[in-house]
Amino acid sequence: MRVTRFTLLFILSGFWLAPRAQAQIEITDLDSVAIVKPKMHGKLYQFFDNGPKEIQYRNNDIVLTKDPSTPVLNGFGSYALTSLTGIGSSSGKEGYWKVSGVIQCYDTLPDWSVNLFCEGYLQKDRERSRDDDGSWSIETTKTKVYYWDKKASGLITESVDTVGFFKIIMGIPEDDLVKKWYGFIFPERSDNQNFSSKNNLHFNAYFSTGKDYEIKGKFRNKNFIIIQNGANRKVWIFIDDLMACMFQGDIDYSGVSKKNRIIPYILINKEIPACDRRDIFRLAIMSRFMNNYLSTY
Repeated sequence: MRVTRFTLLFILSGFWLAPRAQAQIEITDLDSVAIVKPKMHGKLYQFFDNGPKEIQYRNNDIVLTKDPSTPVLNGFGSYALTSLTGIGSSSGKEGYWKVSGVIQCYDTLPDWSVNLFCEGYLQKDRERSRDDDGSWSIETTKTKVYYWDKKASGLITESVDTVGFFKIIMGIPEDDLVKKWYGFIFPERSDNQNFSSKNNLHFNAYFSTGKDYEIKGKFRNKNFIIIQNGANRKVWIFIDDLMACMFQGDIDYSGVSKKNRIIPYILINKEIPACDRRDIFRLAIMSRFMNNYLSTY
C-alpha cells in the first residue's frame, strides 16, 4: 500500500499526540502503533502493525424489535386526528432497539457483526401545515429514544459463532477494576469523585466530549472490560484484568471544526501475542462504533 504524504503526516502526529506510555503506566509496557483516518467523517482506518492494514466499521439499520401496546394513539388514529382537526398529535411504540453494525477487515479475517440492545421507543409528532399552493399537508417528526442505562447489552458474532457478549453500564461503576485504574483512566478528576451512575438519555448533537461507560462480559471465553472516559473519549480495554489497550478515538463528529478535530492513536500492551493483536484493534474500532450511540443518544 502506498503511503501518501498526507498519511505520513497523520502517522507522525499520532506519535506526537500519544501519551508517553512509560511515564503514565508504570506496571505495563505499551507499544504505540501508528493509526490514521484518511477521511474526516469517514469510517475507514489504516494502521501499521507488522505491515499496513485497513479496518472499518459500518452502521446497519436500527430496528425496534418489540412493540407492546401503549396508552397513546396509534399511528393511523393520530394521523387522522391531525388531518381532520388540525390539532397536533403524537403516537409512540415501545420496545427494544436493535442497533447493529459491522467491523470489517480487508484481509483474511472474517467480519464481526455487533448488535446492541436497549429499551426505548419511537415517537411520532404530527402537525398540519399549509403548503405554498394553499393545500394542507401533515408533517411528521420521528424521535428515537434510547434507554442505555436500563439493562442494555450487546453481542459480537464472527461468521456464525458468538465470540462475545456483554452488558452496558452507563456512568462510572463502583467495581474493583475501576478503582484500581481510576487514576490512569480519569486523571483529570479528583480522588473523591463518586461512582454514581446517571441517566444518560439526552438529545445533544455530536460534541467532542462523550459519556462515561463500561462494557463488561466475555470475549473468546475470557473476561473483558471496556471503559470510556467521556471527557476525552479515551477507551481502555482489559482482557482477564490485564490492561490490553488504550485507544483515543478520533473526534471529527459533525459539528466539530477541523481546528478541534482529534486524530486517533492506540497503545497496545506488548504482552499481547501477535495473533491476538488484531482482535484488540477490532475491539477498539468497535468502541468507536458504539460511541455513535452510547455517547450521543
